[in-house]
Amino acid sequence: MSRTLRISCMLLAVMLLLNACGKANELNDLSIVTGTGVDGTDGNFTVTYQVSVAAASASAAGGASGGAQSGVHVFSTKGKTIRDTVFMSAVEHPRKLYFAHNNVLIISNETAESGISPILDSYFRNPESREMVNVMVTKGKARDILTKNIPPEKLPGRAIAEIVEKEQILVSFYPATTIFELALGVTSESRAASVPEIGIAGETRNRWNRPRLSTKRLRMPRLE
Repeated sequence: MSRTLRISCMLLAVMLLLNACGKANELNDLSIVTGTGVDGTDGNFTVTYQVSVAAASASAAGGASGGAQSGVHVFSTKGKTIRDTVFMSAVEHPRKLYFAHNNVLIISNETAESGISPILDSYFRNPESREMVNVMVTKGKARDILTKNIPPEKLPGRAIAEIVEKEQILVSFYPATTIFELALGVTSESRAASVPEIGIAGETRNRWNRPRLSTKRLRMPRLE
């Protein structure tokens, strides 16, 4: 066997060994996050995750009528930092959280007033997170918003984002704000940003308890 042929065989063998995807994430090992919410203050955060339930979403897409199964599963984790809460999700949920399809980030008013720099820092350090996620604040608990259904949509997080985006195009009552625009606003000279406020209306009259949107100006006097 010639030297050239031996080298070619060795290179082919190496290429075959390197062809595997050893660190690839299988879809069955992931939970797609459609909405997140942050409650609490620094040192005592509670982060709520709204993850898609694949079986329910597939039934809705296929037109199957298998009852009123929710299209999402909602759970919360606690930690001293935002990163701690993400790590604790491994204890509460069997799959790895995948944030690339997150549609909305809801922050409680208490959390926003105490400072959002920990949230921004954690968010932008996550390579899976998108900069175009819609941000909203709420006077109550962020978790309460994420647990509400918005018929006919199966994914409430995506439905909330679509409401804000379409409303901005049609009538523009609410200033739709992305996480990137929020970061630009609070780090500018004015150190302020306008974000929509979301609340729950019709607790006694509306059996769906649909979230209602209103406008709020969020001002951050400091980011320390």
